[in-house]
Amino acid sequence: MAQRKGLKMRHLILTGIILLSMGAFLMSQESWNIQKARRGKVEISPFREGTLYALEGEWAYYPEVTYQDLSDPSRPRVLPKIRQVPHLWEDGLQGATYTLEVRGLQPDGLYGLALQQANTAYTLRVNDAIILSNGEPGREAIGYKPWQQESWGAFQADHKGSLRITLEIANRTYRQGGFTHPVVLGDLHTISWYSASHKLVDTSLILCLTGLGAFFLAMALVFREEKGLLSFGIFSLAAAFRILASGSRLLLALFPELPFEIQNRILYLSGFLLLPLFGLLHHSLGLGPRRPWERKIWLGLLALSFLLPLLAPFPLYEAYYLDLYRPMVLVAMAFFLITGIQGARRREEGSKRILLGYAALGLGVLGELLETGLRNSLAFGSCLMIGIFASLFLQRIQEGRRSQHELELAAFTDKLTGAFNRRYLEQLIQSGDAHFRKGEAWQVIFIDLDRFKGVNDTYGHEAGDQALRWAAAAFRRSIRDKDYLIRYGGDEFLVLAQAGRSSREEILERLQIALREPMPYGDREIHIRASLGATEFNPEKESLGEAILRSDHRMYDAKKMAGQETDALNMEQRQKAESRGRPKMEEA
Repeated sequence: MAQRKGLKMRHLILTGIILLSMGAFLMSQESWNIQKARRGKVEISPFREGTLYALEGEWAYYPEVTYQDLSDPSRPRVLPKIRQVPHLWEDGLQGATYTLEVRGLQPDGLYGLALQQANTAYTLRVNDAIILSNGEPGREAIGYKPWQQESWGAFQADHKGSLRITLEIANRTYRQGGFTHPVVLGDLHTISWYSASHKLVDTSLILCLTGLGAFFLAMALVFREEKGLLSFGIFSLAAAFRILASGSRLLLALFPELPFEIQNRILYLSGFLLLPLFGLLHHSLGLGPRRPWERKIWLGLLALSFLLPLLAPFPLYEAYYLDLYRPMVLVAMAFFLITGIQGARRREEGSKRILLGYAALGLGVLGELLETGLRNSLAFGSCLMIGIFASLFLQRIQEGRRSQHELELAAFTDKLTGAFNRRYLEQLIQSGDAHFRKGEAWQVIFIDLDRFKGVNDTYGHEAGDQALRWAAAAFRRSIRDKDYLIRYGGDEFLVLAQAGRSSREEILERLQIALREPMPYGDREIHIRASLGATEFNPEKESLGEAILRSDHRMYDAKKMAGQETDALNMEQRQKAESRGRPKMEEA
């Protein structure tokens, strides 16, 4: 019963964590009002407070031109190109500047801009004043300092309610650069909440996944036979680590002085680890044939995922990610889904839930690899998958514990009467006071069925067996669930009853009353009687064996006394019968 309650509580905890993660994911999906600029200009009319505006469309584009180039009157005027934003650069381009004129704001109103641009260096100006910066773009490589931080900044519109945005971007680190995320505009309160909510959501998901990881690791220590629990725990912690290193870059909030190169290696490491860890998780589920070589492949890939971003130069592990890892993830997800489908067709245990979990994770993976704009899609897919798998593992654990309990119960149960057997009593005696709480008072009652041999001799052994079953059932109805009924041997039983508010006499009376009704046997009724001996047992002062021996002696004293009373009663009855049957003496 306690194990079932414990598993129900674990179900509730898991459900709460999954619901919290789902709420965090839904909260992180912004509802933007997309503003499509034309020829480098956009007018927002009317501007609504509480609304986020994504400034996409046609921005003015100056490849290999810096802000200083545009603002220096001594330089020749550069004519802009027009590009749709978001915009990826042509190969070989290392820097560019984008401009956009925005109109329709409240004159002198307070507003904010946010940018999720990652893995690059940029400076964002509004009316020539810097309000956002991420590293230093630099005209030359020597002045280039990349960074990885999502940020937002405040500004004031001019007296006409307009502004000019200038975004200077440089990329001398990655193979592909550009203007990858739109600038988001809103009133000051909305933008500040927008930025804070990203950190709040990321923190919530990290806590959810860390909680799931700790939960499964703790379960793995308790239920060692379920090997998949360890894989679940490690995968959950790795997914939490991935959010910490990506997204709003909470890692930098913990370590603000962390060098960019180390940030970058941690970012790639957090992504590389997920595939081999999930492969090991898949192998531990036991879906389909167990292939030893498959586990070796995942372990080898896990070692490579550790060593490559830690030891190799950046161009090498970036090329591995772009050219090998992403295609490998897609192939692996297809393999996992096919395996799940095959398992469902074979109707393997839990295969439908496993397939559903794979589908949830697959959608999350696609959301991240294809850059769909869904924040934390991988984290949400992981949470959903783990929640689905958790129900499967908890069911396995529950069934395994139930089977184990049934086996243990069978080993310690008397097959004929259903009471505990002598083996269980010996375990109680050997364990000392481990089964009895400190300060508890117990009554030990020894029961011997009277003239049981006569039942066997008169009616046969089948009647004797039924009498034992009937007596055991009667005794069981007379005691509480937390008390023990033990078949001591033959026609002898033992009751260990918590005294509580019941006195010894009350317990003995209940047991005697249980035998008042005769046992029906065919067309006959057989009266079963018993002799009882009781003594108090204090686990702190004596052993259970000593208390049993004392109750046994008292039972024999009771049987002896009952026998003497029966003999006296029988003699009196014989004398009365003889006096009634003796012939009268004739008078002389």
